[in-house]
Amino acid sequence: MENPNSNVGEAMVVNNDAPTYTTQTETEYSSSENNISGWKALLIASTPAQQSVVNLKFLSATVWLLTTMMVVGVVFCGVREEGVFSDFYLWMSYQTLMTPSTYSNAIWIILLALQGLFIFGSMTTFKNSPLVGYSALLKTTNNTDSTTTESTAKKYINCTAIQYPGLCASTLIMIYSFDSGYILCSLIGAVLGVTIIARIIMLQLQVLAKADVSGDDNNGVDEENNTEEQDMSHIVRGATSNPLSLPFLHEYISLRLPFELYGGYVGCLVVMYLNTWLMEMGLSPKALLVIANISIIFLLAIGGIVIWGVKQSGRHLYGVGLGMVWYLIGVAVELHSPTQPIYNEFSDSQILITQILAALASTVLSSMLALRMIKTMIKGNLFNCLGSVEDDEISTDYVHA
Repeated sequence: MENPNSNVGEAMVVNNDAPTYTTQTETEYSSSENNISGWKALLIASTPAQQSVVNLKFLSATVWLLTTMMVVGVVFCGVREEGVFSDFYLWMSYQTLMTPSTYSNAIWIILLALQGLFIFGSMTTFKNSPLVGYSALLKTTNNTDSTTTESTAKKYINCTAIQYPGLCASTLIMIYSFDSGYILCSLIGAVLGVTIIARIIMLQLQVLAKADVSGDDNNGVDEENNTEEQDMSHIVRGATSNPLSLPFLHEYISLRLPFELYGGYVGCLVVMYLNTWLMEMGLSPKALLVIANISIIFLLAIGGIVIWGVKQSGRHLYGVGLGMVWYLIGVAVELHSPTQPIYNEFSDSQILITQILAALASTVLSSMLALRMIKTMIKGNLFNCLGSVEDDEISTDYVHA
């Protein structure tokens, strides 16, 4: 008879629709001696490793709150009367052909709300998910062997939980600098934010890849030599492979969409800040027109590659495409009725060409995104149906045997 405690540290699936995780790190978030669990475990730590994770959680929640207050105050409430977001005439002086309509700023509410959902999910439902990284930090901090600790730290220290405060800092730099008219600083902040986002997305894709490898190769492998795959198996393939399932949507919206949508939109802001900075440097209108049209084509190419090319086991970066489509629609809408400075610098035909190009790019990207989602859904449902048929055949053979 097997020991009921022999599966501690492995991911156990109760059913395909509602995976239940039972891991060693789950017990590390509570103190068995003091019977501390639930929300109390977020405030009380019984070991230094747990305390470091608790501190990081509070840091992430604090910087998210500060970022939300600052962005909402500056962009929507106009707390700085002399700022670009508050003074319409000052905003027009920084306008280029790549400046989107003011309505596009509404996406900041969605971005900050999704990041708040990530903070909440990382403290509750997904606290042990490798897509967050707290369990990896506990493992790294608890490891006493110097050689193993060094290799583990190199592998896990750049997890999502570690990167998030830096992402908030880059957002603060970007928004405050642009509101103050420091365009180069805004450009640097946006580039820093995109760099951090790219790191987070790549780490999450690597985690999902290891989850797939763990699901395929764990059977028949020595447990002592397969600890890494067991760590990654906290993500159950049934919860992440079917885009129509509630577990997939819950995980994707809570842990992945906040960063993908941010990366798509802020990546476009990098191009906008670059165009604005070049205008400040005194480039001629003809040069700015060429650069703006090249920028739109560049965004279209990058968006197409991300939507159709970058994936991990059928998991695509839908949020990046959504953020880019939102920005390009904003550019097309703004050029439909541009402000006086744009009319003063460019002819009607030049404005119309850029507007058509932006509208065409947004249409192409949105069409690619829709086709990608439809294809993924059809493919996922087809494989699920085939898998259920195979399971029925296997169970029938077993009964006849």
